[in-house]
Amino acid sequence: MKNRQTEPLPDGSAVCGNCGKPIPPNSQVTVMQSSNGDIICHSSYQCSSAVNGRYGFWGNGKLDSAFGAIEQC
Repeated sequence: MKNRQTEPLPDGSAVCGNCGKPIPPNSQVTVMQSSNGDIICHSSYQCSSAVNGRYGFWGNGKLDSAFGAIEQC
């Protein structure tokens, strides 16, 4: 995972902290914590790590909520 903090894009999307592709508004996301703040990633097996991750909801240009830890299977 790249160590990059998520910045909102003009249309309310976010840049994924792992793959760099846009995360559209109103999407479920994985929230990873780093020393630089929260990193938002796509909530998919290919893009997110379960280590120290929480699931959340990316609203229109901001993280609306972040919930409990994601357990590794």
